[in-house]
Amino acid sequence: MRHKKFLAFFLGVLVAALLQFRVETVFGASFDLLLAVLVAASLFLSFWEVCSLSLFVALMLNWQPAVSLEIGLIAVLPLVSFWIKKVLPWHAWVANLFLIFLSLVVFHAAIAPFFSFPNFLAFVGTSIVTLLFGAVAFQIFYSSYETQK
Repeated sequence: MRHKKFLAFFLGVLVAALLQFRVETVFGASFDLLLAVLVAASLFLSFWEVCSLSLFVALMLNWQPAVSLEIGLIAVLPLVSFWIKKVLPWHAWVANLFLIFLSLVVFHAAIAPFFSFPNFLAFVGTSIVTLLFGAVAFQIFYSSYETQK
């Protein structure tokens, strides 16, 4: 039964990847949908399942042997979220939004702090879209998790 749950999360990651690549191509805006889905999945999966999904996404985004800072953060931030969720006193959906926002801030602060934060409105706009997508992904994962128990 556990493998069916993991398959649902894996398909969620594939859908997020497809949407992220298509939205970026069509609209020219870059949203961090994969990061949002990985953080949402980290609330439900075991440590090794989060590792597997994170490594899959890292290889999907950059299959070359050199690891960049962006790819490293995409792989590490869901693992950090996995550990932080244990100390958060909130409901899971609030923790999901908080962890996605925290991951976005850390990601953008590490990658391009002089571009992301001076363009505050662009950062807020992309963060809102990413948070909404993460909330929808969380609800889908939650319903999948509840039926797979």
